[in-house]
Amino acid sequence: MIKLVKRIDKIYDFKNDFMFKHSLGNDQDPGSFYLLKLFIEGILNISCKSITILNPDLVVENIEDKDMLLDIRVQTNNGDYVNIEMFSKNQYQRFQIYGASLLSRQEKEGD
Repeated sequence: MIKLVKRIDKIYDFKNDFMFKHSLGNDQDPGSFYLLKLFIEGILNISCKSITILNPDLVVENIEDKDMLLDIRVQTNNGDYVNIEMFSKNQYQRFQIYGASLLSRQEKEGD
């Protein structure tokens, strides 16, 4: 008997938006957000009060697609906000923009 074995050319991890979206950001799967919460809390050593995927309607059709943005905003139990970005190009500029955006959202009138 001959067995056919499919060769895997490339292995993808959670840094790939397609993999992340379908594994941890799937709003059709009730366990998906629970796993996302465990993943974030475990890596960042924080307790999450709320987790929001900023672009939940992201259409991911091909694992090789580039320039997809899957942002996650987390509010910790002590009220701090954390922006998680799963895209690695131009990180320095992106972190500056996101940091300014998070600060402006937290500023209260009269501060």
